[in-house]
Amino acid sequence: MLNSLVNYIKANGGATYNLNSNNYMASGFMCAKAENEAVIDGQVNVAHLEQYIAKYGKDLQEPNANLGAWYNTEDGKTYLDTSYRFETLEEAVEFGRKNNQLAIFNLNTYEEYRL
Repeated sequence: MLNSLVNYIKANGGATYNLNSNNYMASGFMCAKAENEAVIDGQVNVAHLEQYIAKYGKDLQEPNANLGAWYNTEDGKTYLDTSYRFETLEEAVEFGRKNNQLAIFNLNTYEEYRL
């Protein structure tokens, strides 16, 4: 499973993956929990994901929690986080501001909303 997730992240520039259902999230507004961010120099690999899941596995078991990954082409780093799905942009923005996030990601349109 982690090998295919790594390949998906590399092919798509990121992913939002629910470990409980073993599915990629396809809709909603995603925003991360501030204290669960990990920054990797370069592209992600299986060992990075294993370490992240070992450290934040309890949070990733919460309802609505997902493993988020994003490769930032501007700085050459991969960002991993515990990302939560919201039905409305307003809910995601409120959560994002409380968690000092830079942006919300809309899975419906693949647009980023800067905070």
